[in-house]
Amino acid sequence: MDAIHIGMSSTPLVKHTAGAGLKANRPRVMSKSGHSNVRIDKVDGIYL
Repeated sequence: MDAIHIGMSSTPLVKHTAGAGLKANRPRVMSKSGHSNVRIDKVDGIYL
């Protein structure tokens, strides 16, 4: 059971790193709302 718990905890950690990289690529998004703005930005691109 312990091994499964560690594996599950490692998964979100990797996701967090990816999000940080995306923010670094777009400083403008970080200046605004950050996580919430990233989602809106993506939707805007699809809409366009």
